[in-house]
Amino acid sequence: IDQDGHFWRAISFIDSTVSFETVRDEDQAQRAGQALGRFHRLTGNLDPKKLHNTLPGFHHTPEYLSHYDHIRPARKGRRNGSLYYARFCTDFIEENRETADVLENAKKAGRLIIRTIHGDPKISNMLFDKEQGEPVSLIDLDTVKPGLLQYDIGDFLRSACNPEGEEATDPESVYFDVGLCRAGLKGYFPEVSDLLTRDDVDAIFGAIQLIAFELGLRFYTDFLEGDVYFRADHESHNLLRAAGQFRLVESILQQESEIQSIIKTLSK
Repeated sequence: IDQDGHFWRAISFIDSTVSFETVRDEDQAQRAGQALGRFHRLTGNLDPKKLHNTLPGFHHTPEYLSHYDHIRPARKGRRNGSLYYARFCTDFIEENRETADVLENAKKAGRLIIRTIHGDPKISNMLFDKEQGEPVSLIDLDTVKPGLLQYDIGDFLRSACNPEGEEATDPESVYFDVGLCRAGLKGYFPEVSDLLTRDDVDAIFGAIQLIAFELGLRFYTDFLEGDVYFRADHESHNLLRAAGQFRLVESILQQESEIQSIIKTLSK
């Protein structure tokens, strides 16, 4: 406890490990998928009711959409970012609004249940052994909370299967790599074979699409609000991040049949 009464947690340093902003190849994607699956398996018997919700509203896409609707009229036209990408983002959100409710509706219908999730299992929150390349640990555990496993799976694949990463300076270069998706799920599914239900598996494609849409929505909202949440290096930074995520959603939708086939085949 520091002099201001704030609590700080000491965390063991894990030596001889490294993290990555983007996945290097399919082998690493498979190992990363295995790491997330192992985390879900090992925490599968942990009662989520015993966990505090550290970030209320986190990964609740309808709330993010509602906030966007609230602030957009007052912020419209107040920033100088690319007019093309501002229009693209605005139009994309309007055309894909129904995406926001896909997981919450499934939860309300009883098809999905609350479990223990990591909350932010992007590739940069995984440590790999420097020599062997094996996954060693998931880090950034302040987001561990009750939630839907699909949020984790969607966020993992959103980050792992985007070779250009979240910081792509050209949104047009962003795409969803199906080969990395196949490898990631090849590592993930064997770890959770006794954990996932058919409804869990059926919701995975929607989760991949949803989390990319959600992050794009959050980036664009933050751009309109003046970069109050995400650190930005220039005025259009969050706008370009948003456009990149929405291009990722487009790529996911264009390859839906192949991604669905991968999910169906590997989850058996």
